[in-house]
Amino acid sequence: MRAEGRDQDGGLTVKVSVRNRSDRTVNDAVLYLEQSNLSAPLRQIPLPVLQRGQTHTVFVDSLALPSRNVHLFAEVFSGQPDADPEDNRLPVILLIEGRLPVKIDLWPEGSPFISGDPLRSEQGLLVSAADLLNANIEVRINGRVVMPDSTIDAYPAPSRLLFRPSLAPGTHQIEAQLVRNDQRLGSTILSFYVDDALRVRNALLFPHPVHQETHFTYVLSHEALVEIEIFSLSGHSVRRLGPFEQQAGFAQVSWDGRDGGGKRLANGTYLYRIIATNDLKNEAAFRGAALIAR
Repeated sequence: MRAEGRDQDGGLTVKVSVRNRSDRTVNDAVLYLEQSNLSAPLRQIPLPVLQRGQTHTVFVDSLALPSRNVHLFAEVFSGQPDADPEDNRLPVILLIEGRLPVKIDLWPEGSPFISGDPLRSEQGLLVSAADLLNANIEVRINGRVVMPDSTIDAYPAPSRLLFRPSLAPGTHQIEAQLVRNDQRLGSTILSFYVDDALRVRNALLFPHPVHQETHFTYVLSHEALVEIEIFSLSGHSVRRLGPFEQQAGFAQVSWDGRDGGGKRLANGTYLYRIIATNDLKNEAAFRGAALIAR
């Protein structure tokens, strides 16, 4: 099955092609067009009898274009046994300017790469988007077009382009666009930094001031063992959290606003220190203040 949507004069038109890949005739299939923020389907369309290997295409027009955080899905139901029911529900690819997602992941970890994340010299960036005919992914780093170092097959998902740029330490920007016939169907822009030293960056408390529970949030440049210590203004240690083994990137540690004995700390200002240590015994620290106001 394949589902695409285009913005026409009368609204959104969705084209769904359904193929019978079973070894028997299917005579009870029904196509449902669904929207992620609605419990009831937008449309329910009985399909004609499909012989083995036969494809049938359905056009659904005059639909309202959903907002950017709402997604459309096409799903086929049948009473016939199905070897792989997972492929009966697919997202509708919206072939509309700026509406298709372009993913950037960290290589080799495969985890999502987000703005503010670190990139080490031995890592790379994987860029992927919907597999469309005559469409290309264009990538710029710091405004300059760069070519991929290799292509990684991710079947049945679209192939991913691997970029391993050689960059000086500091802050950089990557922009990835999905382009077809001079139309930019989707794009993603992220800022990141390159630093082979162990660092704790962008640390803050949320929520803050502290009422009940709060979270120490920060970004690690490398995998590290992290420990957080809270002090009174006189320098007396009142609570120690950790140590925790944490991966590079965004991390957080929860704190219930209590001291080491389990008592709620009095209102006022406290100091904290986040210490990260790696296998090479390198250490990085961040110091800040926390206000408790219940």
